[in-house]
Amino acid sequence: MSTITKIVPVVPLTVREIIRQAFDRNATTIPEFAALIGMGSPLAWQMFIDGRVKLPISHVLPLCARTGLDPAFVLRVLLSDYYPYLLSLMDGLGEMPVLTANERRMIESLRNVTAGTDAEVVVADGRDLIAVVMV
Repeated sequence: MSTITKIVPVVPLTVREIIRQAFDRNATTIPEFAALIGMGSPLAWQMFIDGRVKLPISHVLPLCARTGLDPAFVLRVLLSDYYPYLLSLMDGLGEMPVLTANERRMIESLRNVTAGTDAEVVVADGRDLIAVVMV
């Protein structure tokens, strides 16, 4: 029998919230944060933090590299926040979805547990539980 080690509630984030959290964890002032990121002026980062200006996609990798954020996660949130149709289109293709590190870990765990048998995955309630059913 396996043990559930962590239940994480599904809370939709916005790019503004991600930038605000990164700022809160990594800097005490806007100029300090802008210097940490190494891109743009403090005024631009203030506008990103306040949500007055959209974060350019070109800023995702530098932001993630310097704050420890998962680039795939930030990209998914950015697409969901700014371009929801594009995200659903990409996910609908199924061939190469943008997976976060946690999603990749879940898929790897599923493959290890099922030993490549392509077991059915059942999502109960769509939020709180994912079960692997071996048939």
